[in-house]
Parts: sequence; C-alpha cells; structure tokens
Amino acid sequence: VDELLGWEATFSAWTSVEIALAEARCRSGLISDDAMALIRRLEPPRPEDEPRLRAGSQIVGYPIIALVEFLNEQLPAEYRGIIHLGATTQDIMDTGLVLQLRSVVSVLESRLVELGDALCVHVSEHATTIMAGRTHAQMTHAARSGCRNFAEGSERLRTSYATAIELLDVARASLCELRDDYNKWLMMQG
Repeated sequence: VDELLGWEATFSAWTSVEIALAEARCRSGLISDDAMALIRRLEPPRPEDEPRLRAGSQIVGYPIIALVEFLNEQLPAEYRGIIHLGATTQDIMDTGLVLQLRSVVSVLESRLVELGDALCVHVSEHATTIMAGRTHAQMTHAARSGCRNFAEGSERLRTSYATAIELLDVARASLCELRDDYNKWLMMQG
C-alpha cells in the first residue's frame, strides 16, 4: 500500500487528472485533437525529477504549479499553457488523492478477501475446537464487525472520508482482535 501513496504515485495520479481534464476540454471543443494527442503522451515525473519539483513547490507552496510547468515542458511551444485550464490546484490534488485511495481500497479489499478465505479454512479445520477464554459469540462478533465495517467504510469513501477512515479503523481493530485470539490459540496448541 505504501507505494500507492508515495511520491511517484501521487505525481502520477495528479498527471492523470491533468490529462483527464484536458480530455474533457477536448470533448468540449476547447482543445484541438492534435494538442490532445500530444497531451495523452505526457509522462509523469520520475524519481530523479523530485528535487526540482520539490524546489518549485517551495517557491509557491503548492506542488501542482511545478507539475504543470514540468508537463508543459514536454509539449511543443505552441501547445504550452493549455493544460490545467479550468481547474484549481486543490481540484487536482483532491481528485488525485481519490484516485490513489481507490487503488488503496482495491488492495485492502483484495487482502480482506484473502484474510476471509484464510479464516474460512481455519474455521473449517477447527469448527469443533473449544477455545479457552473466548466464546463462540465473541469470535463471531469480531469477524462480522470487521467485515461489515470494512464494507460500509469502503462505501463511505464516496461521501465522507472521515467516516470511512473511522469505519475502516474499527474493521481493522476487529479483525486484529480476531487474529490475536487465533494466534493465542495457536500458541496454546504448541
């Protein structure tokens, strides 16, 4: 997940947003097809570009201006200045973050499915095992709570980032509690 939120992924997401904005403007007739063909070929910054972009960001306090300059440099002179029109820095940053979070949620959902599959195997293997210190209802509650809160948290990403984070954190805590109980049981088994 770290690589999905790192420097390269962030600038790549922002670049994707700038290109998508240009696509919309092209569909509206505000950008020519020739210009759009060149914009589609824009490359996001690479790690070696980071110092330059950080320096540009420190001048104005926002990374998007340095990014737009970087992208404009890839275009022929007659097409420079047509990207980013109609957007604010915050528009690009927020939309890029949503793209990144969508990728993170996809990974987390995949991992949750893997965890659920692994739990199903263990549940099947130990369906008749009595676990000291925990009742069946307590284990079931932790598993159900984790899954339900993860599902609801994923849905809430569309409407409330803060609520989504809270629900995903509760889901994580519930599943961690379940995992810890299972690990304790494994240690008791020797």
